Formats: sequence, structure tokens, C-alpha cells
Amino acid sequence: EMDDWARAQAGASAAQNGASGAGTQNAGTPAVTVSETDAKALALSKVPGASEKNITKFGQDYDDGRTVYEIEIIYERTEYEIEIDAATGEIVKMEMD
Repeated sequence: EMDDWARAQAGASAAQNGASGAGTQNAGTPAVTVSETDAKALALSKVPGASEKNITKFGQDYDDGRTVYEIEIIYERTEYEIEIDAATGEIVKMEMD
């Protein structure tokens, strides 16, 4: 499990640059390999200082041909919306309001 998380860390900066189409060439739907716990930890790692109590929404969705975790974190009056590919651990979307 840690290998997936470590890979997600390495791929996160590329994903933040708008690489939302990455991985869509795969035939079929990859299995969910990233656990909910790892997805939450990855999302929280992108919001320094936030903890699990700051997660206001967490769910799984099928988006753009892949399963993603949708996570909302509210920390210091800022709302973060993060989507993580459940097969690869790649952050496919991160927005702040």
C-alpha cells in the first residue's frame, strides 16, 4: 500500500498542472487499489495543518472513465476539493475556494 501512496506523491505535482486526461487510454476500468485511508492521507498531505476532522465530505464516484475518491476539506476558512484516482493514487483535480 505504501508504494501506491509513494507513487501518488510523485505524480501529484504533475496532476496539479491540469493533467486531468492522464490515464484515460487504459482499456477497461482498473481496480480500486488505493484504500480510503491512503486517499484521505494523500489529500490531507496537500493541506498542511489540516487533520481528518477537517474532512467534510468523502466519497467514491465514477468520473471520466475511472473511479475517483472525492474529498472536501475545510481548513482555516478555505475549502479544498480534491479528486484522487482510486486505481493509481494520482491527484486528478485540486481546487481551492
